Parts: sequence; structure tokens; C-alpha cells
Amino acid sequence: KIKTATYYRSNLKGVGDIGFQIIQDGVESNEWLFTITTSSMQELLEYLNANGIMSRPFWIPMNQLPMYIDNVYVNRSDVSARIHSTSLSIPCSTNIIQSDLEKVVSTIRMFFERRWVTQRILGVVVSGITLKAIDGLCPRKCPK
Repeated sequence: KIKTATYYRSNLKGVGDIGFQIIQDGVESNEWLFTITTSSMQELLEYLNANGIMSRPFWIPMNQLPMYIDNVYVNRSDVSARIHSTSLSIPCSTNIIQSDLEKVVSTIRMFFERRWVTQRILGVVVSGITLKAIDGLCPRKCPK
């Protein structure tokens, strides 16, 4: 798990607006569930799943679970909702192999490359379905 997390961190650093959980000094994470953050979480989730990479949103906040939906939820800046809406767990099973890691990284990179090109061509952010229509327009190293 730690090798998987290290691979993801080094190969996804600087891609789009991806962020990682900060591991504080003196803390040794077991990296059990590898989760990234991005403002494009829902679109990236759909893109990964459509490309055979089973991913999922981060755990749903307790106050949004059906059994608690009618309870009063007091907050000033619903941090849990923000975390949930931007956090995506990507494949990290204990038996994941190198080629699977490479596929996950290359698919995420392609999503952001296509998104960058689409934003420049159309001047807007479009859905993953439209992104497939411009396949091949972006050079391998699109600027961020």
C-alpha cells in the first residue's frame, strides 16, 4: 500500500488540480485507502469508471446518510460536504500490479490533458462525454 501511494504521489503530482492528503511529520500512514482531491471529482469519477477503472467518491458524511437526513446538522462551513464533493478514492488494492497503476495514472493524466484542450478550444469546462470527441488533439505534455 505504501509503494502504491508513493507511485501515485510521484506520478500524479502537478497533474491538473490534484491534491493529496498531507501526512504530518512523525506520522507513518498505512495508506490503506488512497484518495485524491480535485474540483473535477464527479467528472473524473465518471471518466475513470467509463474506462474500466473502478473508483468511488470518498465516504459520505454521516449527516447525509438516510438514517440521519432529518436530524438537525449545525455547522458554519460544511467542511465534510466540501471534502466529500472533491475527494476521490482510486484503486489501491493489496494485489494491484504495476500495469494497473500505470493505467490509472495514464487515464487520469489523459482526463486532465483532454480537459485542458477542451477548455482552450471551447472556453468552457465540458463533460467527460464531450472530452472523448476530441481524442488525440492534445500533445502528450499539455501545459497545466
